[in-house]
Amino acid sequence: MKLYMKERIVSLTDNFDIKDGRNKPVYRVKGKMFSIGRKFKIYDAQSNEELAQVSEKIVSLLPQMTVKVHGKTVTKIKKKLTLFKDRYKLTDIGWYIEGDIMDYRYSIYNEDKQRVAKIRKKLVSLSDSFVIDIEDKSIDPIYVVAVVLAIDMVRDKEREEIQEANS
Repeated sequence: MKLYMKERIVSLTDNFDIKDGRNKPVYRVKGKMFSIGRKFKIYDAQSNEELAQVSEKIVSLLPQMTVKVHGKTVTKIKKKLTLFKDRYKLTDIGWYIEGDIMDYRYSIYNEDKQRVAKIRKKLVSLSDSFVIDIEDKSIDPIYVVAVVLAIDMVRDKEREEIQEANS
C-alpha cells in the first residue's frame, strides 16, 4: 500500500490529508493549535472516526513522542543522542528504523528484521512530498502512518529550534 504525504510546513492549523495513489484522502490529520506540546489526531477520511493520536512529551531532554492507536498506547518514540546519524528508539512495538530520516529515506523494520515500510522523498514533485510504502500487508497501515507522523514532528521541532537559534 502506498500513501502520499506532503512535507509539512508548520502552520497555524497543521491540518492536512494523507492520500492514496489516486489522490484520494485516506487519512485526515488535525493538529491542536493552542496546546502545550504538539498533538495530532489522525482520522479516517471517509468516516471521520479517530484512529490514532501522536503527542509530544513536554519535559524531555531529547524529543519524545507517544503514539496511541484506537485509544491504546502502542509505542513511545525517543530520539537517541548520537553524533552523526539520527537514531530513534521505538518502545513496545518491536520496530526499529534505519536510514536517513532527515532526508526522508528510511525504512521501518520489525523484530525479525523484515521491512515493514519504506519512506522516500518523491523525486518528481513540484512540492516536497514523500511516499509511505507499507510492505507488510498484515499490519494495519494506521500504525505506520502514526509512527511516520511522530518522526516528522521531531524533524519539524528540530528545524524550528535551529531557526530560533540562528535568529
